[in-house]
Amino acid sequence: MRQLLLLLLLPFSAVSQPQSFQLGPGCAYDGEQNGKDVYLFDASDEANRIVAELVDALGLQQNFVVKSSSVQNALATTENGQRYILYSTGFLEKFKADAQTRWAAYSVLAHEIGHHLNGHNFLENDSRKRKLLELEADQFSGSVLRMLGATLPEAQAGVETIQLEGESSSHPAKIARREAVANGWKSRDEWLRERGMTTEPVVKQNEPPASNPTTQPNHQMTSPVTAFDLERCKDCPPMVFVQGGSFTMGCTEEQGTDCADSEKPTHQVTMPDFYIGKYEVTQAEWEAMMGNNPSGFKNCPRCPVESVSWDDVQVFIKKLNEKTGMHFRLPSEAEWEYAARGGGKSKKFKYAGDSKNLGLVAWWTGNSGRKTHPVGERKANELGLFDMSGNVWEWCVDIGPYKYDGEDNFNKVLRAIRGGSWDFDPWLCRVTSRNWSKPEDRDKTIGFRLALSAQ
Repeated sequence: MRQLLLLLLLPFSAVSQPQSFQLGPGCAYDGEQNGKDVYLFDASDEANRIVAELVDALGLQQNFVVKSSSVQNALATTENGQRYILYSTGFLEKFKADAQTRWAAYSVLAHEIGHHLNGHNFLENDSRKRKLLELEADQFSGSVLRMLGATLPEAQAGVETIQLEGESSSHPAKIARREAVANGWKSRDEWLRERGMTTEPVVKQNEPPASNPTTQPNHQMTSPVTAFDLERCKDCPPMVFVQGGSFTMGCTEEQGTDCADSEKPTHQVTMPDFYIGKYEVTQAEWEAMMGNNPSGFKNCPRCPVESVSWDDVQVFIKKLNEKTGMHFRLPSEAEWEYAARGGGKSKKFKYAGDSKNLGLVAWWTGNSGRKTHPVGERKANELGLFDMSGNVWEWCVDIGPYKYDGEDNFNKVLRAIRGGSWDFDPWLCRVTSRNWSKPEDRDKTIGFRLALSAQ
């Protein structure tokens, strides 16, 4: 697997996209396809979503543009230095077919993504080397589909659609490609087992979801949760995958002189992968689960639920987990701050998404009109998370208050809240700012967002 992870992780920049071009060398999934004019159209939302799911499964960054085109099935190519994945609308229909053809579509796209993320050179003239590139892309496909919960036959479904059994001048024989997918799948399966994760796929797409909550899959904290799990969960709130990494927690340089003693000393924290709510939990989501709406600012379904205590939130989470079979929870302070900072994509902003204009990213006392607002109306941070600064304080799981050196500031047990709110000034909306409240307290400034372990 090591060679698979030495990937080209370059963010693509906005370029002027051609409406058509003369197709040069590239990888069509089932043989060569070049030397003709192709016309480009915007990719569908569904195609972009599935491509993002495939890329996110391994915590990678997209370095290509997705376009609908006149090519057959899917094609990876490069034009004027820009990497493309092209697909036909007929191919996209496979996403809406039965489980097996849907997995085939996933595996075909994963193969083409593997070419770009591994930085493959489509101008390679050596036939043997070109075939090795195809096998490496197949191995990548098997690995990423294992992360999405595909069984081995489901991961190989794309290969089974190939018409030519033997090899061509640029593509290996079907049997070799089937074996390469299996190698990628098995290597990723071994990687999961070494980390104490489940050795069986989390989701088998041809199995219907259980109707009784007591018989639904038991997603323990050590079981990997994928974007595919969350897609199947109609009652799960929108979650964003946060790739783990190390960061400096506390009063870092961009905070200037604003830091409180509780934000010191700075210290290194290493985070595993996890998921965190894209938005604060809304009144509509609370009411659907609990049958009531305790919020002080009612008649706003998309506004964050507030006036909920830490203890109230535990009841909500318990009911949500019973209904979904998942293991949602509150984030830790470290997870919350890492996500608010933008995780591995952090641009070192003072607030969650900006350093100078808090009003772009947050509802705070200067622009809120002294009330909450619907989630997602301000600018997102680097991870695509909304309202990490402002709108409502967010409960975390941690007990406090304490300094980062372990010193207890007060002789009482409270629970951490982070992010500031609609009724507070910029100083408390910073990504490093910390506050605490009693677990039984209910206030119109306090709500929450959910977290979920990815391993």
